[in-house]
Amino acid sequence: MKVLVTGGTGSLGRPLVRALNRAGHGVRVMSRRPRRASAAAETEWAQADIASGDGVPAAFDGVDAVIHAATRAVRTL
Repeated sequence: MKVLVTGGTGSLGRPLVRALNRAGHGVRVMSRRPRRASAAAETEWAQADIASGDGVPAAFDGVDAVIHAATRAVRTL
């Protein structure tokens, strides 16, 4: 199963991503930020912004489940 984790770099999302990887699921992290060098190699990355909607449709493409772990949307003016 491929799982998208919104907020996958946050304090809630990071442990979820690790647990999903250990359980053998395909994982795609959705984050406003570019992929970190420390991100697990088996984890896909989708840069997207929930507040603006930029990149969200592509992030959801091809996933079987979504875990919404983003705790807040930040808009920079």
